Amino acid sequence: MHLDRRTFRCVLLGTLAAAAVGGAGHPQSSGTGSGEQAHAPSASDAEFGPVLSLDQLVEAVLDGNAGLTAMAAAARAAAAAAAQATALEDPMATAMLAPLSLAGGEPVGYELRASQRIPYPGKRRLRGQVAASEATAATEQLQAARLDLAAQAAGLFADYYLNAREREINAEHIALLDAFKQVATARYTAGLVPQQAPVQAEVEAARMLHHDVELRAAERRVVARLNAMLHRPAEAPLPPPPVKLEIPAAVAAAHHDESERGVVIADRPELRARRAEVAAREAELELSRRSRYPDFEVMTGYSSMWDMQEHRWAVGLGVNVPIRRGRIRAQVAAAEARVDQAAAELQGLEDTLHAESVVAIADREEMMHLIELYRDRVLPAARDQVAAARVSFESGNESMLGLIEAERSLRDAQQQYHEAVAGYVRAQAAVARTLGELPGTAAAAATSTATARGKE
Repeated sequence: MHLDRRTFRCVLLGTLAAAAVGGAGHPQSSGTGSGEQAHAPSASDAEFGPVLSLDQLVEAVLDGNAGLTAMAAAARAAAAAAAQATALEDPMATAMLAPLSLAGGEPVGYELRASQRIPYPGKRRLRGQVAASEATAATEQLQAARLDLAAQAAGLFADYYLNAREREINAEHIALLDAFKQVATARYTAGLVPQQAPVQAEVEAARMLHHDVELRAAERRVVARLNAMLHRPAEAPLPPPPVKLEIPAAVAAAHHDESERGVVIADRPELRARRAEVAAREAELELSRRSRYPDFEVMTGYSSMWDMQEHRWAVGLGVNVPIRRGRIRAQVAAAEARVDQAAAELQGLEDTLHAESVVAIADREEMMHLIELYRDRVLPAARDQVAAARVSFESGNESMLGLIEAERSLRDAQQQYHEAVAGYVRAQAAVARTLGELPGTAAAAATSTATARGKE
């Protein structure tokens, strides 16, 4: 019989061990290695289209950013705190026993008590106002953070677009310099130009090859920052940016009315948050002033140890005695200072936002002027200059340095044009931010397209 029990224990232990090993190995059967955790899907894991648009990027950033998720949780916590602030404290219940009464033949002696603390009228309401205003401020700060993040994403989108266009320009001019080198080599072979002519073209092309390495490194940095905002791996690939960004001509005249802009700015989430903070500090001030008034405690109790039956049950009322007037005055003074601080911060923010709106609109107008200038005048002239310099070089009337200088002028003009386009995207995002709008989705935002009408 002893052997059977021992055998049973061994079989039982072996079965439990096998089950434990099988359960531990089960997650690995899905292809995840030991100690690894599967990547939790998020909104940012959604596939992008073949071309990364600004609308698409902003939407993905706002859906997948971990910082916004944290702020949303903080706003929910603040909203839950508002319900707690107006609630009464839990009542107190007390039971007491006379232990010596257990030994004799007399009835057991005991006492039962219950009490409830009740704040002075108005204090609970003021506490609720403080908590509700702070919850409103947290919600508005979340909205402001969304707008800030969207504007940051638009700035990185502009960098991403500009990097792609600069790489295209760089490749185009490397090919152009290679063509110049071939012409120079042929003319050198014919004895029409000195040997330094093809060498000068080769040196310039080598510089541009190094610039391509710099541009690729810059692209990796931009992609890593975008992926951080998207809550994705830093080296995760992104679709290419649009080949062209269409800039609506009507945008320059939008939101120029000073009174309209003032009304819109007054409704910015940062200002709503500041106003809510002012309201919270004012409610705190009134609550501090009510510290002069006592809180109450209602109570009742029953004692079995009174001889007279009518004395066993009793009710009572207690109050605190707020006689520390110095402490209360200091508390009120501190609350008044916090109200003044919040009001001054609100005024300062209003001044800052009005200035930001003027600067953003001025920047956008400047970028639009540069776009029109380079598109309509500088770029055509620079292309004509290169064509004329090339004809002059092939006819022997221009040196290779003159041709390279014309090529540099065209390259600079192309880069400056696309820098103006990228600057417009940033400026338009700043304008949208001052108006409390999302870049790329507002009516005044630039519309991106991958349909090429020819590269500038």
